[in-house]
Amino acid sequence: EAGPPREVNRVPPPPPTFEKRTYGVKEAGIALGIGRTFLYALIKDGTLPVVKLKRRTLIPVQWLQALLERLQRH
Repeated sequence: EAGPPREVNRVPPPPPTFEKRTYGVKEAGIALGIGRTFLYALIKDGTLPVVKLKRRTLIPVQWLQALLERLQRH
């Protein structure tokens, strides 16, 4: 008895695509076009809030967008 056919060399499907919801400090600096030192200054003075996850500092994309909108109004 042969049994069900085997799939040989099956290529796995690509991972689902999704929008990134947070950036790390390096990525956020790149997205804003500023350096790490200036980004940390914005974080320190409260201009840019962050989320701390253990040792990681994460900046939600929405907060970056809100910062840019506030800056454009001035």
